[in-house]
Amino acid sequence: MNENEVLLRLRTLLKPRLAQLGVAEKDVADTLNLTRSGVLDSFALMDLLAEAETAFGAQLDLDVLAVEDFATLRGMARSFAKALKP
Repeated sequence: MNENEVLLRLRTLLKPRLAQLGVAEKDVADTLNLTRSGVLDSFALMDLLAEAETAFGAQLDLDVLAVEDFATLRGMARSFAKALKP
């Protein structure tokens, strides 16, 4: 699965959370910092990461990643795409 495919899947996982908040999906850029912008709080971000780990069957080692690696959809997609490479 490449980075763009992962990104689309992450957007699908995020969609219900955005709907609950009344945020339009088009308003969330791939490079938007999800916590700084207020789209997600830190707990919701960790829930999204856990859900993505289950969906992709891959775990991210958050101790080795920089915050930027999982604070945006693009960063998460890049990190998961790397983790999914054989």
